Amino acid sequence: MRVVKPRRQVGRPRRWIVVTSGRALAGVVGPLIEVPVLVALVYVSLAGRRLFQRKEPIDV
Repeated sequence: MRVVKPRRQVGRPRRWIVVTSGRALAGVVGPLIEVPVLVALVYVSLAGRRLFQRKEPIDV
């Protein structure tokens, strides 16, 4: 019995995976933009907390 080795594909470059669906693009790019923006908003709100603090407590 003769053993046949699988042939290597020579000369075929690897191709990039192209996102053709708008939903797939939004699913990938959305979190990459959304997460840093939300983290920046948290930092801005924490830094701005000093501007809105009351100096004397409110009597209820």
